[in-house]
Amino acid sequence: AIAVFVAARADGRAGPAEGAVVASSAQDAKEKAAPKFVTIDLQAWANQALKEGPGEHRGNNLAQLPRGEQTFEGTVFRVDEKMIHLRGQHAADWPEKVKGIKVGSTFHQLRMLHANQQGVENLTEIGRYVIHYTDGTEVRIPLVFGENIANWFSWPAERKRGAAATAAVVAWNGKNDASDLNPGLELHLYSTSWKNPHPEKKVDTIDFVSRNTLCDPFLVALTLETK
Repeated sequence: AIAVFVAARADGRAGPAEGAVVASSAQDAKEKAAPKFVTIDLQAWANQALKEGPGEHRGNNLAQLPRGEQTFEGTVFRVDEKMIHLRGQHAADWPEKVKGIKVGSTFHQLRMLHANQQGVENLTEIGRYVIHYTDGTEVRIPLVFGENIANWFSWPAERKRGAAATAAVVAWNGKNDASDLNPGLELHLYSTSWKNPHPEKKVDTIDFVSRNTLCDPFLVALTLETK
């Protein structure tokens, strides 16, 4: 507990300390309301450099994505040199799943910075995250195209039709050599939030799994919201 002392004045009006108390209380409330983010280091499980992909052809990459701790649409993400890229029917050389991404913490929400290549019919499940709690239970988070994940290539006609992912936000948009050759094409990464149904339970690990559809999903960053 913090004791606050207020200086009294002879005329009964508030002394200077009262204004300080109000300002301090407002600041305390603001800090309590602000989410606390914990970023996850994915590099031990990452399998492709941002400067080399996710596109197959030279220059079709995420080289321009800023590195380090970045705030995208209100969430702090840790962007390192490599990402996790999973298999799709047009990218068969990548693994079907990456298991055991270490978390070791409780949290209220999980934030993913991700996208996929290619496209399928909206509401097709293209993969999933599997949350493993330390008590042996698990929860699956389906990756649904057009809902919580979408194609990293964003064309003008698609943007006119509305949001590519109805339950995600565009966290970053950028360019590369491929987009420079196609007027109007933008690169998009999406931020998706998932509310943990068991925030009191510690999460041990997370798996990232592809369903091997036409889409090959990739994960750039993971962040926990602990408050």
